[in-house]
Amino acid sequence: MIGTRDSPPEWQAFERAWGSPSGYQTLARRAAYAVVRRLGALRLQARALGPFGFQPDNNATRRFEYPWAFHAVAVEPGHVCIDLGGSLGGLQFVLSKQGARVVNIDPSEQAPMGWPLDQDTFAALNRAFGTSVELRRTFLQDAGVPDSSVDRLYCISTLEHVPDGDRLRLAAEMGASSDRVDT
Repeated sequence: MIGTRDSPPEWQAFERAWGSPSGYQTLARRAAYAVVRRLGALRLQARALGPFGFQPDNNATRRFEYPWAFHAVAVEPGHVCIDLGGSLGGLQFVLSKQGARVVNIDPSEQAPMGWPLDQDTFAALNRAFGTSVELRRTFLQDAGVPDSSVDRLYCISTLEHVPDGDRLRLAAEMGASSDRVDT
């Protein structure tokens, strides 16, 4: 993805509001995170870092990907959104805060920063953020998503992790699950 040096004002507002792309990074927030990390208090960490604080900032395009995906197509209360391969990424929690029903479909057992990708972790993050994101640890074709039942399907920095032989099958399943693929 190629982007301009300066993000549009609405993207900058998104970044400030949600701590995108790598969590709230003020010195005070980092100090608070260090303390609560030692205590193992996930809910306190979530409040200190925000929804994007549990994913690695391992790619310069993250600065563009999340605000672009959020602003590309409006998400309204009641929309059904899938975050395919969402791990512990922040966008799913932001979408849930907008009133969408969000399902993260990800077969991984562990998130990139060492957190377990399990129901307990999601329950703690949902409580901390006031959200209700559902985790399904499986592949899209096995997730039980009825055809044409999804309003928005997000697949951000995920396809490169899908084996070559499975990409066409995944693309077909994405098309069957949603009326259109937005990202």
